[in-house]
Amino acid sequence: MVERMLGRLDSGPWEVLKGKLLPYSHSKDGSYGWRQFWNTLNEARGYVLLKDRGFPSVTFIPPPKDKKKPKKGEDDSADLLGDSPTGMVILDVKTVNRSNNDIETSQRRIDTHFREATKIGKEERPGDIKDIRGFAEKLVQQVDRVSAFLWQQFDKPLQEQLQNLLGEPANLRSIEAPLVTELNRILDGRCIYEQKRFSGVRLHRMTEHLLDGTLQCAGFVCVNRCLLDDAYEGQLSRWSASVSGVELYCASPPIPAKFRIKCERLVQRAREQIDRTLERIWPSGIPSDKRIDKIVLLVVHRDFGCSDIRMSQLQAELQRQQTGFEVVCQSGDDWPT
Repeated sequence: MVERMLGRLDSGPWEVLKGKLLPYSHSKDGSYGWRQFWNTLNEARGYVLLKDRGFPSVTFIPPPKDKKKPKKGEDDSADLLGDSPTGMVILDVKTVNRSNNDIETSQRRIDTHFREATKIGKEERPGDIKDIRGFAEKLVQQVDRVSAFLWQQFDKPLQEQLQNLLGEPANLRSIEAPLVTELNRILDGRCIYEQKRFSGVRLHRMTEHLLDGTLQCAGFVCVNRCLLDDAYEGQLSRWSASVSGVELYCASPPIPAKFRIKCERLVQRAREQIDRTLERIWPSGIPSDKRIDKIVLLVVHRDFGCSDIRMSQLQAELQRQQTGFEVVCQSGDDWPT
């Protein structure tokens, strides 16, 4: 836990870290800078990392006194310096965060189930049944094998509601909630795929990969949703289009492009800060008898929408792009003890 990690700091470094944390605990306008607070607290992870690597002397690097306060996001100093008889190491810590809007979007994206239309304040968010009349007509008329199969899964009251409401278009929205409930019950059940049943349906590539096992997900909910999206293209919102293909469900998921770019930028910023700090410490150049290792510690919070991405995978991908620097990735939910 955080307390055990902080307990590993010596008294001097702990006082320095407290001084760096205090400005974010309560600002002049009465607000709290929690994100900056936790980002700064993550520097203690770097301290523990260097201690675990055998550096007896680890100190926090104070910011330069002769320079103006850097702009937001443009820190001008690395965070930690470790010293041992065999050499020195300089380390900078970066944290991958995201906005509340990103979190909400990711949660909607990952959820496989159908959603009803909702209204939040003045904003109306459409549901996953885009053309409820067209969808209802196909079900009632059982125009194909898939529609006939779904119709047989519905209970009698829902069947009657669908039949009665087709002649009353203005009241079709009242059937949305029970219809979404039934569709989600079917998603959570057994796999609905049968070759004969879907013989007339053009399957999306992601659906085919889920069926043949190239992509993997828990249960049948993903493949069932993709199958229904394919069968009712135009009537249902395509879930598979919102999950960027294979990024979430293959056995060894690739790093999502936007996430990778954000990590690369943070690592590059850390590299620049480390180099500027070394220039400040040794303006004439690093002495030839000094062996300096450079480390970027990237702390990644799992709620970034990449919980399936292993830290070792991300670390290896970022490390391949670096020369002269070591990249270490840690999960933001796992605190050193």
